[in-house]
Amino acid sequence: MRCADFAMYAAKRGSAGLALFGREIGHAAGDPVALAADLRLALAGDEVGVAVQPLINLRTRELHSVEVLARWRHAGLGSVEPESFVSAAERGGLTGELTRVVLDAALRACRSWMDEGLEVRVAVNLSARAMDDPQLLDRVEAALTTHGVPGRLLALELTEGGLLDNPDRVLPVLHQLRERGIRLAIDDFGTGYSSMTYVSSLAPDQMKIDKTFVQRLARQGRDAAIVRSIVDLGHNLGVEVVAEGVSDLVTARAVEDLGCGLAQGFLYAEPMPWQALPAWVRRWEDEGAAGATAGEGQADPPEDGGSERLRLVR
Repeated sequence: MRCADFAMYAAKRGSAGLALFGREIGHAAGDPVALAADLRLALAGDEVGVAVQPLINLRTRELHSVEVLARWRHAGLGSVEPESFVSAAERGGLTGELTRVVLDAALRACRSWMDEGLEVRVAVNLSARAMDDPQLLDRVEAALTTHGVPGRLLALELTEGGLLDNPDRVLPVLHQLRERGIRLAIDDFGTGYSSMTYVSSLAPDQMKIDKTFVQRLARQGRDAAIVRSIVDLGHNLGVEVVAEGVSDLVTARAVEDLGCGLAQGFLYAEPMPWQALPAWVRRWEDEGAAGATAGEGQADPPEDGGSERLRLVR
């Protein structure tokens, strides 16, 4: 079952939709028990960091916000996939500590950019298990206070599965977060089964269309219909809609034609160290926006992305 679990994560990361467990997958994932023990030490030793990936406003070509992505480089295994160490955190009772560390790193980065004159919203992913943490609200408030960041510059992303697991517990917590100015997003939208029931109750600020639908837009008409339906739903509810996984101009034009307002993907920027964002901003402003629009110099995503001004945060 553990081997099947590792193969499942590998299949989700790949484009083929399936994966056969083998030595490479097993080595990358590591033993879950040992991985949880190593993660506990890594969290205590400040070895878990973050990268950021921009979201682009397709109408203005300006940077809208950044998603914060947890990163862990294991001494023996190298870079550990987030799915693996998030799973290890859940099994080892480390979800609360992992959430605290990532929140702290995200808001430290946000504060650093603010000190340089750049105001940008940071979006942090919350696992379904994180929503069961009774200290979540306190953790968020403590991190905002420590770094002097206003709530409006923080967004929290929750998957549809996280909503479905325990809606009676999750929705009140999310409403309390919103009362503090924090924005809420539903990640991987379209992969759940009945969360539509809770969309109106949650009243999210943003819905992120799962990349599996976006990346098949040019090949399958049904995916275009799904994306269009989500975009229409977002427009009708007054919710921002993000297309995840945009990696080429054909897909970018397709999501624009379907009315999607925001996009994220390798076409615009790869995940980068948070310290690299100011330089990315200057580069995107000078070169990246024009290239992404005209298709110049964007066949392969640059190592540190492009660059853009952070003017859209209100």
